Amino acid sequence: MATNYVQPGNLLTTENDTGADLDSGAVIVVGGMIRIAENDIDADDSGPAYCEGVFTLDASATEAWLDGLPLYWDADNEQLTATAGAHVM
Repeated sequence: MATNYVQPGNLLTTENDTGADLDSGAVIVVGGMIRIAENDIDADDSGPAYCEGVFTLDASATEAWLDGLPLYWDADNEQLTATAGAHVM
């Protein structure tokens, strides 16, 4: 194993800087990406969050998507969208 190996990259310690407690399964925006909280994370605390995997999230009911289409997180409406705009991937 590489001497600089730290941990697998699918679950990373992530700071909850949203100002509110997060429930398990909540979306956390980190830079231009999203992560999914593995456990409840108190406000101003850190916890494990997935940065890869398959999850059920709220989505825009007015859009039709094709398999393989990139999706983005609309933090204002707390849902997935196919519109890039200012949303994060």
